[in-house]
Amino acid sequence: MFQFTADALSDYWGLSNGTSSAVSAAFADELDVLASSDMLATIDSFGSSAQSLAAVEETYFTTLNTFQTALQGLQAAVGQSVSRGAEFREQLQLIPPGAKGPERKNDLRAWAKYYGQFYSRYSEGLNREYDTILHGGVIGIDQSFGHLLLGISGGVGNYRTTDTADSEETLEAFHGALYGTYGIQRGYLDAGIAYGYNKVETTTGGAFTLNGEFDAQIISAYFGGGYDLVDTEGGTVFTPEASIQYSIYEQEAYSETSDNAVPRNIDAFDADSLRSSIGLNLSTLNTTRFETFGFKLDGRLHWLHEFNADPGDMSFSLAGGTGNYQLALPLLDQETFRVGFGFSFFNTLRQKPKNVLFRFDFDEFFGNGFNAHNLSAKVIYAF
Repeated sequence: MFQFTADALSDYWGLSNGTSSAVSAAFADELDVLASSDMLATIDSFGSSAQSLAAVEETYFTTLNTFQTALQGLQAAVGQSVSRGAEFREQLQLIPPGAKGPERKNDLRAWAKYYGQFYSRYSEGLNREYDTILHGGVIGIDQSFGHLLLGISGGVGNYRTTDTADSEETLEAFHGALYGTYGIQRGYLDAGIAYGYNKVETTTGGAFTLNGEFDAQIISAYFGGGYDLVDTEGGTVFTPEASIQYSIYEQEAYSETSDNAVPRNIDAFDADSLRSSIGLNLSTLNTTRFETFGFKLDGRLHWLHEFNADPGDMSFSLAGGTGNYQLALPLLDQETFRVGFGFSFFNTLRQKPKNVLFRFDFDEFFGNGFNAHNLSAKVIYAF
């Protein structure tokens, strides 16, 4: 016999007596009516009413942060296109001579890049600690017209998030971007717009399993600029840089399925992000040359600020129910510091435009309650 046979769930959990929980008495009363005998048996199997309340609370009132994952994926894609402008500014030739404006005209180039990110977020309120692994590839093609570079890029990614209760979310991402950069003397401006489409699958962990599938879209616009300060004696280029990026996220409504719990009907959800970046880039002025190849080194230190850290609440109802309930998404990372370095190398035996350039980058992102490691590898080919 269930421990709460004679009492409603709200009484069993003490919600009528002021027990603090995201689970309301109204939610408990509705769950009492809709839950199957198997779910009620699972609730009864916990060692105490507090443990079963915590399990229900974590299942129904927490969620993995799809918005942040989709945002990180698209920001990574935009970042690959923006970095293409930096290569353009070192003259459109494969042996960069330093911080000079673009000189070669009407050059058509193709590039491809792999990116990976390993992100860890600590627990926050009801939301548990989770890890996200992002892998993706971007290909692009661009054309230079004097001091102007215009290009288009696109790619795919696979992102997977897991938390400490074995909840899991996977995103199959597709994205495209238009980008441009304009450089004159030592200053430059970058701009871009990108669109991402994500197919998402989710599974909750713990005692109750809810499965969901839905589509989410995100569009992002970027604008930035900087100025090269050249130390010819020390052989170093200092580049103060600032940028702003605005993103809009939309997630469709969907209904979950479950074999051992009452599913949720999740309402459509939208949110936005406004992120600024201020920092300093450092690079060697001249190429280090060896007998058959040359390379250049660079580093960066940036501060990123998110103006819309709170994405708001997501609403849902129970399948077969009439009540409407709210769950809070994890906050976006408000203050982020980025430290990174990169190097490029290329063949020095051939000076023709059809040379190939290889580039590798590593960046560390850290802030309050999280850290991330980014790795990327890129190849550029001149037609």
